[in-house]
Amino acid sequence: GVSRTPGVAHLCFDGIESEELLFLLERDGIAASAAASCASGAQEPSPVLAAMGIDRVTAAGSLRLSLGHASTDDDVDHALAVIPAAVERLRGYARSLQSG
Repeated sequence: GVSRTPGVAHLCFDGIESEELLFLLERDGIAASAAASCASGAQEPSPVLAAMGIDRVTAAGSLRLSLGHASTDDDVDHALAVIPAAVERLRGYARSLQSG
């Protein structure tokens, strides 16, 4: 077989806190991280994102997803269904607090 490196995606969502998003995703069986792999467990925004010019507010909503050899198309489809819904749920909650 051919050696492959797992795919990694790092996304940023304005208007949410990544820790809140991680909580919702974990409830739906999606494992993710809020930090770069080299800073896993860190509470501060990723220095990599800062070096890329990503502001702290946007970086606060960052999410890192990795695909491995055991990941399936169904795993990806599940994440693509769950992540946008979780982001919208958190944004809706934030809007209700602002108008409240």
